[in-house]
Amino acid sequence: RASIFECSLIEDGEVGNPGWFHLSVSGDWTARTAGGCYPNYNSWRNNPQFKCMTKNRPTRVLVHLERESEPDDALEDEYEHPIGFYVFRNTGPSIQKLCVAPGDIVTCSDFVTTKTVSTAIQLDRLDPKNGFTPSYTIIPCTFTPNRLDNYTLTIFSEKK
Repeated sequence: RASIFECSLIEDGEVGNPGWFHLSVSGDWTARTAGGCYPNYNSWRNNPQFKCMTKNRPTRVLVHLERESEPDDALEDEYEHPIGFYVFRNTGPSIQKLCVAPGDIVTCSDFVTTKTVSTAIQLDRLDPKNGFTPSYTIIPCTFTPNRLDNYTLTIFSEKK
């Protein structure tokens, strides 16, 4: 069973550029929520999932994932276990992303053994269908299941 979070982009004057918004959420991969990556492991559905919606226009965003732990070896900048994230279109009524249809994957970050990974993408406006408002689902994950860690997921959005 995965945790589902809904987020909206909010303005933050501390960013230094009034044209950008950002939202950060902290989370963790626990024994229950460290599901590994799609499509290598069926347990990918157990990873935390974050719902993201755009307004009535395409929006450029930067998705940034940062693990909170330090490398196992203090002399190295690399970690033993890779992290990354997926951004999926969610065009059905389900709150949690359980299945992936052709065209659902918007992007997949690299899976890296460094502290952070980021990807810039454009989220297009998704038109409502059958009374349902489509959204995007961001799923941060470890490459293999059962790799425990804490993380911060930040979404930056360009103001238009």
